[in-house]
Amino acid sequence: MTKNKTNSIKRNELREEALHNCPFLGYDRDALGTHLYSRGAYKIAEIQFRRAVHLNPYEPIFKEHLAQCLRRLGKYEEALSLMESISTKEETVKKSK
Repeated sequence: MTKNKTNSIKRNELREEALHNCPFLGYDRDALGTHLYSRGAYKIAEIQFRRAVHLNPYEPIFKEHLAQCLRRLGKYEEALSLMESISTKEETVKKSK
């Protein structure tokens, strides 16, 4: 890899980290993950869903998609704990209203 390409990748990563937790991030990764999931490419879809959750941890649908993908991959305990974390956050939001 050339030096310019390496610097470009590092700049992209830094920009992404600066925008972390932005409510508009992650939707492109989720859409790509959903497409891959529908085609049966579960391992690649898992990577995209994890990235979407990393970019926007406040969007519960990203976590639901990741949990479905994990279930397909046989990672039941991780999927269950992810779904439980979603449900506890929803209950907390309902109680605060």
